Parts: sequence; structure tokens; C-alpha cells
Amino acid sequence: MRNGNVLLTGASGFVGTHILIELLNAGYAVRGTLRNLDRGKDILKIIKPFVPKDFELEFVYADLLKDEGWGTVTKDCDYVHHVAAPISLDVPKDPDAFIPAAVDGTLRVLNAASKNNIKRVVATSTLGAVTYGEKINKEKVFNDGDWTDPNYKGINAYIRAKTLAEKAAWDYMKNIDSNMTLTTINPGLILGPILDPKDAGVSCEGIKQMFTGELPMYPRLGFSVVDVRDVAKCHMLAMENEKAEGHRFLCGVDFAWFSDLGAILREQYPDRKIPKMNMPNWMVHFFGIFNGGVRQLRDDLNRTQHVDIEKTTKILGWKPRSVKEATIATADSLIKLGIV
Repeated sequence: MRNGNVLLTGASGFVGTHILIELLNAGYAVRGTLRNLDRGKDILKIIKPFVPKDFELEFVYADLLKDEGWGTVTKDCDYVHHVAAPISLDVPKDPDAFIPAAVDGTLRVLNAASKNNIKRVVATSTLGAVTYGEKINKEKVFNDGDWTDPNYKGINAYIRAKTLAEKAAWDYMKNIDSNMTLTTINPGLILGPILDPKDAGVSCEGIKQMFTGELPMYPRLGFSVVDVRDVAKCHMLAMENEKAEGHRFLCGVDFAWFSDLGAILREQYPDRKIPKMNMPNWMVHFFGIFNGGVRQLRDDLNRTQHVDIEKTTKILGWKPRSVKEATIATADSLIKLGIV
């Protein structure tokens, strides 16, 4: 039985694929946007073991950098999950490089959704849009009322673009002439099972590098970790729960240092050479002179990121997995797919 029609942007991504599985299992008809329609065959093969035999799914072309097509792809839909986002392991020379796709792309989706009487848009933001700014107390526990300062020099291009995109989305909602509502999901470091060998998820790169030796020591970096399956579930709950209207839902389980994740892996995979040593901060600063990717991490050294998820658990009834389970699921999938 069809529960409704849903547009899912970024359907081929790490998070998008898991949301797609949630939606199809719940009986929704899904229209997924892709920049390359050839990827549709791959996605169908990937999701097959996880969804019912009978489901309604179509893939359509849409590009966040272009106006064309968004009015068409949102037509006849009840809900929109806006997950697509610019993200890359490469550090752009232009700090504003991701803004057109993030900010303008988000506004394109919202504008088209509003004109087509969509009930609710659930947009994927990030904890990075919550936790950065000057002179923040290290013991601070962040909540959904906190915002990152997009002009803070300690954030990278991705976080800046995502912060500006979420701010633009909420500003847009203040002036719309429709009954459409908005909810945002703000996840931390997303780990969990990788389904697509072509998209291992940028956030899982650190786990991969612990296995391959590319990360021989742990920089003093920490994250609020969350399993991708729980991020997908949070999107579903936010779409279906009437009380979710107008809220930001933070998604992070517990704070963990890189070395904590390594300890989990060493215990689970004793035959693998998982690093044991921590990297001195001076070494991170030194390598940052030559490597832009390392350089953008320097301001995060020794920085904790504790978040209050009470609203997420109480309003949505969200029950996330542990950091250990998310970490092991990531590693198991990397091994199963032959990536490590």
C-alpha cells in the first residue's frame, strides 16, 4: 500500500541510499534525483537485498546548480528529503566553492517544493552548523539553538557552505506563501554500513585509513558519532511526526576521539594492524604546512563536541545505536566490499 510520494535528492549517496531503503520499506513511492542516471542501475542492485520485492521507485535527473527540472521532479510529491550536498575529500582553493550547490541548490529545492504544495521538506544539515565559533567553552554541551558562525576562520569550506545553506533555508521559510513545513537533521560523524563500493562515504574515510596504513597515528581529533542507519531513521521519523515541524534535530550518540575508534577496531580485528599511537599536535601543524587537508584540521585539535539530543529522542522517539556498533559496521562493510 502506497503511503505517499516522496522526492529524495542525492539518492545515490551514502546517506541517501539508506534513506531510500527506509522509505521503500515503509511503503512510500520514491522519486530519486541523480546527476548521472546511469547510476540508477547500480543503486537498484545495491538496495535489492534490503527492500520488498514490490516497490515504486524512479530515478530522475536534477542538478543543484541548475534551475531546470526542479518544478517537474517535485510535482505530485507529498514530501521531500533534501540530502544532496557538495562534499569532497579535496580541499578547494576557493573557500566559497561549495556555496552555489549548497545554498542556491537548497533554495531551488525549497522554492519548487513550495510551489508544488509539498507538505514537509526534511533537509540534511550537519552538526558542523551548530558547534563552531570563537571562544567556545570546551565543556559546552551544544543544543539545537546553537549556530556556527559562518565567518569563523576555524571552519572548512564544507561546514561553512552547509551552515549558510541551513540558515538560508530557515530564512526562506519565514516568507513562504504555502503550508509547507521544514525540519532539519544535523548529524555528526556518520559511520555505519557502506553499501556502495563506489561511494564509501567521506565520513568513513578515517576508518578505511586505519586499515590501510594511510593513518599510521591518530591526530587528537574527536567527533560526535552516529550510525548512518539511525540518520536515515531520523529522517523518516521527522517526515512522519507532526510535532517535528520547524525543528532542528541533532544526531550524535557519544563523543569519541579517533584513538577511541581505533581501540574498538583493534579489539574487534586483532589480526589487523590498526594503529596504536597518537600523533603529537606539532606534527599535525607541521604537515599542515604542505597539505591543505591536514591544515584545515588544525583548529579541531583537542576539541570536544558534546551535543544534547534530548529533543531528538523525546519528540521523535529516536533510539540510536552505540558508537561501537557503528564503528564495527563500518569496518565490516569495508572488508566485505573488498575495500580494505
